[in-house]
Amino acid sequence: LQTYNFSIDLYLLLLVFLGYYLVSPRIGQYIKYQFGLTLFLVIQVSHMVNTYILQKEQAVFSLMENFLPIVYYMTLFLILFERVVELLQAVYASSITDGLTGLFTRHYMLNRLNQMLLNRGNVSVIFGDIDNFKKLNDTKGHLAGDNALKQAARIMQEESEGIGIVGRYGGEELMVLVDDASLRVENLAERIRRRIAAETGVTISLGYSKSKKGCSASELIMQADQAMYMSKKSGKNRVTGYRQAAE
Repeated sequence: LQTYNFSIDLYLLLLVFLGYYLVSPRIGQYIKYQFGLTLFLVIQVSHMVNTYILQKEQAVFSLMENFLPIVYYMTLFLILFERVVELLQAVYASSITDGLTGLFTRHYMLNRLNQMLLNRGNVSVIFGDIDNFKKLNDTKGHLAGDNALKQAARIMQEESEGIGIVGRYGGEELMVLVDDASLRVENLAERIRRRIAAETGVTISLGYSKSKKGCSASELIMQADQAMYMSKKSGKNRVTGYRQAAE
């Protein structure tokens, strides 16, 4: 029986070293995992020293053998808890972001716009549509269209960083929400238009609208969309404000 127990203890010791060399490089929580393995190693060595080497158990080894498992299981709990949190965050992130561009989804943008209107009131919407997108897909393939869309999305994110959030409304339609009343939204839209034209090989028509008292989220988006349509109608690759479109 003692030989059998020794074989099991030796096998557990071997598993610790395999964990160090085979599992550690492939795990996200590297430091915590290494700490947990080290604790288990100390526990196992203390147990084997007391059981198979010393004729009489030593208090220090007994203490480590009995106390360290508490720390070990707490470490395991932290590893598992943080992993569950990471998975939940990943699931949530995938539910509110577009898989191709990494921008927020239409549903998320509508919710945020409603929140902005309720909390602040002064909100601007920039609505953009890539010009001749169907022709690009038909002539150069969907991969070229996807790349152009991703590049445009990246530029809009860079220009809006710290001042607004960017989403994919649908297809080749992109939008920016800005809640800074002091910002000249037309200047932001123009910077986006210029960079997309210069850096992506495509152009974009943009429209923008600014909230007024009692204006709903759907009305604000519709106004920006109408302004964008006027940019399309009047030659594409330009920026139009809703007031201009209405006139």
